[in-house]
Amino acid sequence: MDYTTIANIVTNELTVRRSKFITTLAPVLDHKQAEAYLAKIRESHIGATHNCYGYILLPPLDEFRFSDDKEPQNTAGKPILSVLQARKLNGVLAVVTRYFGGVKLGTGGLAKAYRSAVEGALEKARIIKMLPSFIASIQLDYAASELFFKVAATKIKVLDTQYGDKVALKFAFAKSEAKQIQETVAVITQNAEALSLQGEQYFSY
Repeated sequence: MDYTTIANIVTNELTVRRSKFITTLAPVLDHKQAEAYLAKIRESHIGATHNCYGYILLPPLDEFRFSDDKEPQNTAGKPILSVLQARKLNGVLAVVTRYFGGVKLGTGGLAKAYRSAVEGALEKARIIKMLPSFIASIQLDYAASELFFKVAATKIKVLDTQYGDKVALKFAFAKSEAKQIQETVAVITQNAEALSLQGEQYFSY
């Protein structure tokens, strides 16, 4: 099952009636990673009034958590999470750090501000699709490696290349491309078993 996420950490700042809302988006894989990044943000914004957040982990479970961090109930965490859900994102943590500016926004104003803060950050994010993939290795002579790269360049993500008597290549490819990659390798090498599968992981291409 593929999923959509962000490629890197993004920050964005929004001011609403003198309150400063600083949004940090980060790709995360599990609860431990999300909590560790939350701790870093709290430490770096130790003087903030609130550090509210929402995050969604990977499919198929789509586990999520959110927190209002002492804002009125359902005015921060849920609005933050709702933006991620509406964009169908997984593996994303959104933290909105608020520095209170002295003007109360009301429950409706707060929810709107937190949603807008996350939406603004997402406008700056690079959105990518992660595909379930195989990791494989192969050894090719130099002529065969040039042909393989020419034929399969758009289908693979090279992870490691070592040059010796032959080219030792470690790469990933989407499971949906497995048949085509295996057939390409078999034709180039005249060996149906030349490709060695090393594991599985998600990658973007």
